[in-house]
Amino acid sequence: MTYMKIFENFCFVLRKIKNNWANALENKLYYRLFRYQPLLILNSDLYVAQVDGKDVKLLPEKYITISFNHTLENEHHSIIIDVITEDYLDNYISMLVKEDEQIFDQIEAIYDKRKL
Repeated sequence: MTYMKIFENFCFVLRKIKNNWANALENKLYYRLFRYQPLLILNSDLYVAQVDGKDVKLLPEKYITISFNHTLENEHHSIIIDVITEDYLDNYISMLVKEDEQIFDQIEAIYDKRKL
C-alpha cells in the first residue's frame, strides 16, 4: 500500500467517525472534547530532509506533523497526521494530555462565562 493510499484512508475513516458522532449528538448540547488526530507510529527511524540547493541532509526526528490534502469526486479533504517513532510514544501522549487539559480549561472558562 502506498503512502498516498494510507493518507486517503485516514481521511475517509476520520470523516466516517466524525459523522457518526455528529449524528449521535445531534440536537444535544454537550461540553466535551473530542480529538480526531490520526497517528502513525514507526518502529524504525524517522528523518526529515533539509534541502539547501543541491545539498540534502537527513535529520533524525522523533515527531513530525504531515498536512495531507486530497480531492476526490469534487470533494476536498484535509487532514493533519502526526508521525512519531515508537520510542517517543510516552512523550507524545504526555503532550496530548497537556494540550487537552489546556483546551478543556478554555472550554470550561467559556461555559462559566455563559452561566453568568
